[in-house]
Amino acid sequence: MPRTRNRDESQKLWRTTNVQAQYSVNKWAARIVPAILIGVVGYSVWAIVVILCINYLIHPPAGVPRRPGAGIAIIVIYFALMVPMTLCYFRILQSIATNPGYVSGREEADKGKKRLDRKRRGTRRDGQNEESVEGEKDDYLHSQADGSGPGLGAYTDRDALGDGSPGPAPGLEFFYKRDIFECETDGLPRWCSTCKIWKPDRSHHSSELGKCVYKMDHFCPWAGGIISESNFKSFIQFCTYAALFCLFLLVVSAYFSAEQHHQLGHYSSPVLSIIAISALFLLFSYTMAYNSLFFVLINSTTVDNLSRRTKVYHFAVLIPSGFVPAQAPTVPPSILQTTSQYPTPLATTLSNSSRLEPWRKVTYPLSQSSNEAQLPEPTRTFAILATPAGSNPYSLSKLENFKTVMGENWYDWLLPVRHSPCWDDGHGERRDGQSDTQDEEKAAQAGHWADHQFMYKTGPVVDDMISRAGLPPLQRG
Repeated sequence: MPRTRNRDESQKLWRTTNVQAQYSVNKWAARIVPAILIGVVGYSVWAIVVILCINYLIHPPAGVPRRPGAGIAIIVIYFALMVPMTLCYFRILQSIATNPGYVSGREEADKGKKRLDRKRRGTRRDGQNEESVEGEKDDYLHSQADGSGPGLGAYTDRDALGDGSPGPAPGLEFFYKRDIFECETDGLPRWCSTCKIWKPDRSHHSSELGKCVYKMDHFCPWAGGIISESNFKSFIQFCTYAALFCLFLLVVSAYFSAEQHHQLGHYSSPVLSIIAISALFLLFSYTMAYNSLFFVLINSTTVDNLSRRTKVYHFAVLIPSGFVPAQAPTVPPSILQTTSQYPTPLATTLSNSSRLEPWRKVTYPLSQSSNEAQLPEPTRTFAILATPAGSNPYSLSKLENFKTVMGENWYDWLLPVRHSPCWDDGHGERRDGQSDTQDEEKAAQAGHWADHQFMYKTGPVVDDMISRAGLPPLQRG
């Protein structure tokens, strides 16, 4: 037994060391790679603007005709492509530094808890009243439950809830106050076993950063951080402008390099370097721009695409109070009407067949407060449904998918000023569950979904899933 324990501890220490080493590598890459890219762009300015345009076209050497118009035109086009590319890149860096799209989790919750523990210890040493500190701690832990705190369920025992053991389940209100949310087969929201938090819809855990991220696409060392919902639009714009910029450099440098060799009998080393660099970065930027735009048109991400053909999404869909199915199921009512206060694994789901399948139910909240002064919270019952394998519940139409990420207006597609509508949709429901009254008023004026029914818009796959289950359609405001 001691040998087994020591082996387990050694393996745990080894995994922890590897994770820390990976974090360190990513941290240094995030600092070094952006500096390298800035240096490459600076080198291209010197090679194209100074060496090619000024020293060869505008003020050429002896025996070469003077062509100021061509030199000025190349300089203008060069900066017309470089400026928006640079703005998009710095927009990505700014987003990664200030608003990377992390799901508020255990780390932030632990910091708040430790602050309160230190305050309690200091109060005890000073002989002051501890009741106010304990009350502050209770308020803090309660904030985890209503979604206003820094962690979505950061102190929840997920395994105990799945086994049917009663206990507090902070953070669930963030989900069951909506009409539909992604869930596990037992009806509870998706759970991150590393961060120890409930995972909002479309969020994934980043092993590079050790955090859950909203609509994570990938970790990009060239940008020095995570590409997620908060900066995916800027990333697409950057890759597109970079591809056009590199293509322009490749064509110009290749053409005039051949001309220089013909007229002067030798090549320009800086211009030849630009040919190699622009060809390399053109391949990279074009590939990333093409793949990213493809994912935008199908409303997916790089992470989701890994299991795009086989993945099954499970959703908890609100059953309206007093609703009675118009069509009787083709299975015994006892299976259809099974309801659990602490959900058990789903036995049957919707498949590709056309017949109506049964659904299991889960009722929230899982437990009512024992405080008699507080009125019991109304219960909400959800059906646990599943999509066909390989279908995308978030795909709308290609145009709507594009606008969801890139924006409604053409200038939003070109300029890296606003966030994607799916991130900053203005309906008052922030990603951490907090609500802003001014945003709600703006939403009412703009006609957005002010009911906070959904975390993300769902498409025909979800509508068909709900219809086949015999449930009423979602009411989109």
